[in-house]
Amino acid sequence: MKIFLVIIDRNFNGGECSFFASKEEFSQVSQAAKYWIQGFLVGNEPCAPINADGDVNFESKEYAAWEEKIKELHETGYWYVDPGQDT
Repeated sequence: MKIFLVIIDRNFNGGECSFFASKEEFSQVSQAAKYWIQGFLVGNEPCAPINADGDVNFESKEYAAWEEKIKELHETGYWYVDPGQDT
């Protein structure tokens, strides 16, 4: 799954225009925009995997895999979903 930034431009006539863009399209942006994009991605992180008791097992291989996917999300803006597995 590719996470898109949705930018809504409200014009003076009260209308809206939406733009969809991925992180890779923002190669030259201000420092403030970089922080905004980083915050957007952090805010859209899927929850960490939990065990049968509803707790996060920080020692599990599922958690380690989730951490790797989070790292990739922050670097690329992509969250890859294997069709055969739960997210």
